[in-house]
Amino acid sequence: GIVTFSIPHEAEEPDASGRTCKSLTDNADFETDITDKITSSWKLVTLRFRRHFKQPSWIKPESRIDIEEVLSNANLLKWQWTGGNGSELDLWIDDLELY
Repeated sequence: GIVTFSIPHEAEEPDASGRTCKSLTDNADFETDITDKITSSWKLVTLRFRRHFKQPSWIKPESRIDIEEVLSNANLLKWQWTGGNGSELDLWIDDLELY
């Protein structure tokens, strides 16, 4: 499977369900694949938002946005495990620093 780290760009108000906020990028959030950075022991990982995070290639042109705008109101970070065919992933993250 693949593990991605993403920064969603969402409206400040919740959607009609009240459970989440509307995506301002049609869910084409800035993300980076961190699968190759996961090891069985602790490891320092440095990710640079402006260098490592990109919007997916399938994004519609009208949903493109500058990462500076996303970072200026970022209030959520996501780690997502996909394509594991039902397998589990035990991922520990400690001492997270954002700057």
